[in-house]
Amino acid sequence: MTVFPYFEDETSLNQWLSAQIRELDLSIGRALDVESGLHDAKDLGEPTRLNKAIATLVDVEAGLEAIVPRPEPVSAISPTISEVAAYAERLMASPWQRRLEVRIRLPRQELEEVRFAALKHDLDRAIDHSERIVGKVVQAVQCAQSLSHEIPISEFATEIEELLEGARRTARQIKNTLTHGARLWRTRAHLLVLTGHLKHSQSLTNGLADRITVEDIGHLSREQLSQGFLNHNILTKTLNEVLDLADQLSGELARLCNLERTLAAAHSRARPNPELADALNSDMHHGREHGFNRALTMALASGIENITQATTNFTGADLTTFDLHGVPLAGIRWSPTTRWPDNWTTLIQLTSIEVSPDLFEIREDPRLNTHATT
Repeated sequence: MTVFPYFEDETSLNQWLSAQIRELDLSIGRALDVESGLHDAKDLGEPTRLNKAIATLVDVEAGLEAIVPRPEPVSAISPTISEVAAYAERLMASPWQRRLEVRIRLPRQELEEVRFAALKHDLDRAIDHSERIVGKVVQAVQCAQSLSHEIPISEFATEIEELLEGARRTARQIKNTLTHGARLWRTRAHLLVLTGHLKHSQSLTNGLADRITVEDIGHLSREQLSQGFLNHNILTKTLNEVLDLADQLSGELARLCNLERTLAAAHSRARPNPELADALNSDMHHGREHGFNRALTMALASGIENITQATTNFTGADLTTFDLHGVPLAGIRWSPTTRWPDNWTTLIQLTSIEVSPDLFEIREDPRLNTHATT
């Protein structure tokens, strides 16, 4: 147990404290070699070398993304119901006369192209591809850093790391633009930049063997050479895989753009029917601004199918008082309980075939056009 002396005044206390501090300094000096410590610290090299070493182990962007929550994607919180689907529901509840009127002005071919494009498109799959691309590019960065450390060729190390860092940033931009509903032209532009970085990196990696000299590897052990060439093979394989993913994503984006084009064409042809045209325009702009998510496209495809059903299925309908002149009858389905105007019944029976028990479909026939003009 330490016993502290008794001090009669403050001056004596201060003198004792000063002596103790001097003794502590001497003790620290004997225990620590300050000059050696400074020398060791300087051996870490320039800050850029330290930064590269840290970057090899730490993915700062991924860390920030995990720590700082991104805003929820607009496409996830915006209304995902399709206006076309809502229009289809109203149409299916409409009287037979209204359905016939819509059929006259219906751009059937263009709507079928929209439905087909909506079913083939898959934004979620495109996002999944973008996430896998990010992971593969990060893996490529790590392989390149390990390779440049094991087989130090300064020009290769500088070029490949800059290219792959650019590829990593661009890959994250692609993922973010898809997830948060940016316009497709921006995503496709990012993908072109990414592919350029990757192909240049692939060219450098494939040509590395031709650039290595005896001076570069003469001092390396067999184990170091073996590990270096193993990482070279891994890097080559990873770049091939990420380029393949980029090609698949390009196909997904092309299908997304095709959905936009078919919607625009259908909107243009649907203008004689303002209600349908407005619904198509609304879905088109929602998809452009917030992303064609799966809920929207499935509802859109289902809505078009219901529009077709509402303007095609006239089983049990009483059409005796309707004027069928100008109505495109080919494709309409009817049943024995469907009632036609008197001067049409025989002709419709002659130009129809039975597609299932008690279900008939009117086929294209010149007699229909002749009768419609008489």
